[in-house]
Formats: sequence, C-alpha cells, structure tokens
Amino acid sequence: AYALADVTAVYTAPGETDALDVRFNAVGSHNVGYSSAGCAAAEPDPFPWASSVSARGQLTGQVCFDIDPADVDGLTLYARGTPDAAPVFFATGA
Repeated sequence: AYALADVTAVYTAPGETDALDVRFNAVGSHNVGYSSAGCAAAEPDPFPWASSVSARGQLTGQVCFDIDPADVDGLTLYARGTPDAAPVFFATGA
C-alpha cells in the first residue's frame, strides 16, 4: 500500500535555500517508520525537490510513502530541514 501526503514547506530563515534540505518521513500506528524516498507510486503533483526557495517562500506538492496497510489510518508525518535539526511533527487525516 502507499499513502500520498499533500505538503507545503515554508522557508522562514533569511536568504535562500535548496528544497532538497527538507526530508519528509512518517511513523505508523505500529511504530514503523517510513521514508518518502523511493516510493513505488508516482505522485500526481510531486513535491518540487529541486527548487530553491527564498525567505518566506513556500513549496507545495505531494510526497509518497510505501506503507503497511495496517498503518493507513494512523500515520504521523514529520519533516526535518537538515539531518541535525529537530523534527517537526504533523497529524494526518484520511
């Protein structure tokens, strides 16, 4: 099974950054982690990974997760700007 998430990332720091610095992951209700990298399904409106964004700019698109069917109703999405940054968690709805 797979899940698509509509996401918008807003860059709040000064200057400009590359969207590739954002990583989206999910955790299922059974404490299984999922990465948006390498999803087998194609997103109809993919997140623009290769775009740069300026201060207060935003990028919007979909990210995909290959998931266990048991986790469909209980995913928590989180994003991380850099590997050492604290993750930001989001609840998801069906």
